[in-house]
Amino acid sequence: MALSSTHEFKSHEPESPNFYLPSTKLSFFDDNEGSSDSGFDSSPETSSYRKKSFTTTISRKRLFSCKRKAVADDEDFATSPKKRMSVDNQDFVMKALERMEACDLGLIGDASSTHSLPTMSGKHTDLPTIDSSTMSSLFNSSSNFTVIDCRYPYEYQGGHIQGAINIYTEQGIQTFMESRLHFAKNDILIFHCEFSSHRGPKLMRFLRSMDRKQNSHRYPELNFPEIYLLDGGYKAFYQHNKVQCNPQAYLPMLHEDHSKDLRHFRVRSKSWTAGEKRTRSRRVIRSPY
Repeated sequence: MALSSTHEFKSHEPESPNFYLPSTKLSFFDDNEGSSDSGFDSSPETSSYRKKSFTTTISRKRLFSCKRKAVADDEDFATSPKKRMSVDNQDFVMKALERMEACDLGLIGDASSTHSLPTMSGKHTDLPTIDSSTMSSLFNSSSNFTVIDCRYPYEYQGGHIQGAINIYTEQGIQTFMESRLHFAKNDILIFHCEFSSHRGPKLMRFLRSMDRKQNSHRYPELNFPEIYLLDGGYKAFYQHNKVQCNPQAYLPMLHEDHSKDLRHFRVRSKSWTAGEKRTRSRRVIRSPY
């Protein structure tokens, strides 16, 4: 068994860069339909000829109009950096990868190998998920793994998986990534919260998103390619593996004795995200792209 040596990890207040991605839209339209000649006060032959001539003229105009439009679009696309970026930007690449990962091909994030742990179908279909028995078996294996407990500190202190570290903010995830940058490649990360329904999946996705952005210049490489979500969270694990918890207890988030703690940590966990969104919005407005 090999556990992470960072079980005393603590998060800090936020200070991090912001990210934005440009997007442009192309629109295509057709000419309006023209009117036709009534043929009043004309012979049938003349009327028919005029209609054919007019129809042919309209068709030619519309044909050449479309050609001019297509040529203009091609030239505009070839010269506009905005439209080139809209086709070949990081957002497009990352979304394509997310779709590939969602296909459940059994590959880890950098596609270098298959998952080393058996996965299962969980509530969050886009996230590789393991059950409590797989989590428990890791303590008797030689795998290097780190358990990230995304619950609030009072929940963590009331009982957690042995060796787990407590990170409940996005800033804490960023600090963790920086501290493990040089020896993270072979380290398995396992995320969970109380039920693994919201907080754990949210921070797991955030870590993967930041990892993608930091390695966008060498896609698809990642610093943390193998990450998992613990199905059922701490509650499910505790019910079947109390001896691997420290202390051997379970404190629910909504415990009546910790209502003040809940309000405090809930605000704190959201404050950095809100500030990040406001700053990102201002940067998008100032962006030349």
